[in-house]
Amino acid sequence: MSSTTQISTMSSSTTTTTINWDYIYAMFPNPMIVVQFYQIGFPLTLLIGFIGNFASIFIFFQPSLRKVSTSCLFILLGIADTVVLFMYILDIVEFGWRVSTDFICSQNLLQ
Repeated sequence: MSSTTQISTMSSSTTTTTINWDYIYAMFPNPMIVVQFYQIGFPLTLLIGFIGNFASIFIFFQPSLRKVSTSCLFILLGIADTVVLFMYILDIVEFGWRVSTDFICSQNLLQ
C-alpha cells in the first residue's frame, strides 16, 4: 500500500511535489519506538505543558503584574502555547493510538 501526497504551489510557474509517506515512515529504524513516544512522551509533555501554562497565566494575570506590558505578552504566550498543546492532541490520537483523523480535515466548515 503506497500512500502519496501531492503538493501544488501557486506562483508564476506551477510546481507539483509528490511526497511518498511510506519512504518517510521507513526512515525510522524502529517505528515502534516512535509510536511508544507518542503514547507515553506526548501525554506527559501535554500534562506538564498544561500545568505550566495555566500556572504562568494565573501568575501573570495578578492585578499588580497586569500593569506591566511584558506580563501581557507572557499571558498571550501562555494562551498561544495552550492552543498549540491542544493541536498536539490530534498527533497523539493519529500516531499514538493509530486513529484516522481524516474526518476532521475533510469537514467543510463553511457550509
